[in-house]
Amino acid sequence: MLGSCTIRGRKGLVAVITRTLAKAEGMDQIKNCFVFTVSAESDTPRHTRRFRDPLALNIHCRLAEQLNTHHGLRASKAKPGKACDGGFRVHLPDFDVVVIILAERSAGSVKCGILTWCMRRIWRHVSPQTVSDGWVRVCSAIRSALAQDLRVGSLLHLTEDEASEWL
Repeated sequence: MLGSCTIRGRKGLVAVITRTLAKAEGMDQIKNCFVFTVSAESDTPRHTRRFRDPLALNIHCRLAEQLNTHHGLRASKAKPGKACDGGFRVHLPDFDVVVIILAERSAGSVKCGILTWCMRRIWRHVSPQTVSDGWVRVCSAIRSALAQDLRVGSLLHLTEDEASEWL
């Protein structure tokens, strides 16, 4: 997966590929996904589009703030996503951890899934152990922040393979 692509116009190069997936040691064993439910609030519109659920984006914004204030991480501001409800990045010295949220409404609750992965600049080589250590640290902070949120219920912390059954 690449972070941007090369686009050529009449006047030459417009954009350049700048990011790629960072490989982590023991990638298939890292618990990088979260599944949980939140009770739907009465003030949240009932008829929302599939993408950009306001409740999911609200949860994601609070999560980014928690990571910044209580866990000593540098998270960007959560913003609405294009094929998800929201996303932000946690900036580590050599790479970023991308964090997105997906939400699906059902009777009285919202089922949420948070997925994470690592991206690095193509010219920066990072050891798989460094990526693994940073990624696990960020995922642990996410788990802690979600566990402290009183509205979050039935929190599951899963590997990507385990999460495929839930998402």
